[in-house]
Amino acid sequence: MRFPLGLVVLPGLALATAFGQSPMLLSGPARCQECRIELEQVVVLGDSAGPGMLREQASIATDQRGRFYINGPYDPAILVFDARGRFLQRIGRQGQGPGEFAGAPIIFFGGGDTLYALDRARLTVFSPEYKLVRTATLGLSYSSVVRLPDGHFLLSGSGRTPESIGYPLHLIDETGAHVRSFGSATGAKDLPSAPDPSIRRLAAPVGQSVWSVKLTQLVLEQWTFGGKQLTRITRDAPWFPRNIQMPRGGTDGTHPSPPWIGSVSQDKAGLLWTLTIVPDREWRPRTLPQHPGGGTYTPDSLRHKIHDSVLEVIDPERRVVLATRTFDTLFKAFIAPGLLASYTEDASGNPRYVIWRTRLVSPFSK
Repeated sequence: MRFPLGLVVLPGLALATAFGQSPMLLSGPARCQECRIELEQVVVLGDSAGPGMLREQASIATDQRGRFYINGPYDPAILVFDARGRFLQRIGRQGQGPGEFAGAPIIFFGGGDTLYALDRARLTVFSPEYKLVRTATLGLSYSSVVRLPDGHFLLSGSGRTPESIGYPLHLIDETGAHVRSFGSATGAKDLPSAPDPSIRRLAAPVGQSVWSVKLTQLVLEQWTFGGKQLTRITRDAPWFPRNIQMPRGGTDGTHPSPPWIGSVSQDKAGLLWTLTIVPDREWRPRTLPQHPGGGTYTPDSLRHKIHDSVLEVIDPERRVVLATRTFDTLFKAFIAPGLLASYTEDASGNPRYVIWRTRLVSPFSK
């Protein structure tokens, strides 16, 4: 899907002379008055009893077979559900040995639905039948990862090796070996104290480039797999609060949290979808529950009440915001292009995760 230039090239919208040759600032509301974002529920994951019960703060992934994979900090084992939401099995368990996880791993997939699990600085590989294949040690911490068409993986995180330190993006091969690092503010290595944060959200690539977005700024950057920046788009959004800071000693119960970028995705048409978490429009102080060992924590049952989610669609080719919609709930992330996850509970308060299909409706949709 593409939009005629008569729709998206508007007065005051300064385009670069050629795509990728200059940075771009997008400000103001969405320009397509007839465009809207719609969601369709696909499946609800989680059981009320038995091994398919879920815990809070889960991360979710999906493979080409339509299966869903869920884990979380309270139980790092990976729970597998089929496309209809039926529990299939568990992969791994808490531990330090082969096929075990010391913490909740990031889950992603290689060719043929080979399963990769990044557990802190260790990469564990499982066959599509979930048999242990190998493990490898990585010299970096990470926050997100996507697979590239050539079989390599791009990670966002802080490097701890001479080759990776000072860069936010790191390319590794299927064995976990470092290929290259890039993406710093200067193009060279940045010191750890540099103002360019290392955390990025990554969109699964469409074509021969990949998009990243900073964690606390709506700054979108397009990269070649070789590490060259093609374009940079800064979104100055009227709905993005800029004056919220959590004071020292503050909590989610005493102060609204500063906004952060939860996820970014690129659809088959090349449009960028951003998910931003902002304070609930009716935020109010709340009493947080106590950990058994002391201190307070914010359960997911409260997180989705104190945060709103903003979905926005950007056409990066023509550099225009097409649609924006705010939801009175907390979405987790895009788990695949066009698939979004959110938290809910059953009648007994057991965690559930809902998978949604996203769609941009416009006068030009086919």
